[in-house]
Amino acid sequence: MERTETKQLNLFIRIVLWVIMLFLALMPSTIVVFASLIEGTPGVLVGAVVQLALLALVVFIAAKSNILTNNGRSFMGRGMKLSTSIGIAVGAGIFLRVWVVVLNMIIPINTANDQAIQSIAGETSGLLMFFAMGIMAPVIEEIVFRGLIFKFFFRKTPILAYFLSSLLFTLIHMPTDLISFVTYGSLALVMGLVYFKTRRIEMSILTHFINNLLPAIFVGFGLM
Repeated sequence: MERTETKQLNLFIRIVLWVIMLFLALMPSTIVVFASLIEGTPGVLVGAVVQLALLALVVFIAAKSNILTNNGRSFMGRGMKLSTSIGIAVGAGIFLRVWVVVLNMIIPINTANDQAIQSIAGETSGLLMFFAMGIMAPVIEEIVFRGLIFKFFFRKTPILAYFLSSLLFTLIHMPTDLISFVTYGSLALVMGLVYFKTRRIEMSILTHFINNLLPAIFVGFGLM
């Protein structure tokens, strides 16, 4: 009886922690908005400090949870050879960016998430927006949607973790129609596959970063 209650308590704690981490994953753009309320350079500096603090906190939690790769290993086991892993991650990132561009050429994609980002970008620091989209989103979202779900809830059933994490990632990006659901869903499935195959969370982060890089440049610096 006590053992069952302990397991239930541990599960509850993991759920609470994951919800908190999910909230943190939604914070980068919010930080940019609040920083814009402070005019000029001080606003940029405040936003940068808060962003870096948030990033450090999430990475610290990931390290303590044994999600980050250490000496080639994590809770997922021994990772794939580093050079091979990087090749897979870079190839997947390029594939995803081309895939999204092609989809957008067929049917223009403008989800609620995209609209929110574009509206924020016009009122805030381009540098902070670039950092939020290009650096913070890949790191925090991969840790929350891939690393923590695989570790906290489905460590013994990674296939279930793979599909559930992909679904949650897709839904959190607010798809508004079938094409946007397919777009975010395909991103999630490929990034999840990179993590699952390489056993390195850093590789899914790299794939996510490559996919986000051009949009981060265009949105952050007003090229869209």
